[in-house]
Amino acid sequence: MTRYEKVNYIGRESGNGLKRYEKDLLTLRLCDSFFPVSFIEEKNGTKGIFDCSGYERICRIEELQCMDFLSMISSMVSNMIATEKHCIFGECLDLRVENCYVNLKNWDTKFLYIRDSNRIPFREKVLRIMKFLETKVEEKEVFDKAIRIVEENESNRIIVGHLESLKREFNETKF
Repeated sequence: MTRYEKVNYIGRESGNGLKRYEKDLLTLRLCDSFFPVSFIEEKNGTKGIFDCSGYERICRIEELQCMDFLSMISSMVSNMIATEKHCIFGECLDLRVENCYVNLKNWDTKFLYIRDSNRIPFREKVLRIMKFLETKVEEKEVFDKAIRIVEENESNRIIVGHLESLKREFNETKF
């Protein structure tokens, strides 16, 4: 498991640099969707050192039980809802399998705070992550239903609700 990750933020309050409120949000740990971070000011910008203890990069997952997959994706979308309360929106974050992490015990997800200037909608980022995991999920039918839920719904809250319903439905059919 990865313990610490370093992210370089270039410049001060411009380009890839961090704004004051972003540093405050992260250092005061106001949003649990992001890892705890310490900042080091350097000549050319700021370095963030994130404590990723207990979490693994999503790209390193070998195989997934269906319930774990649904829990992980639901956690990811729920965490994005939490970031929006702090005016950090999914299209502004670089969310890829290399910088999204999961706790393999409870399937909670967390993000590194890395900006994305491409403004790709959050749903598209989640779909990319899900499609990366496609070959690792054992239940193809449930996986396809989860993909449709994310594709067909605009609201993150509705997506979480439908994913949780799918988890209950899947759990009931297993017994």
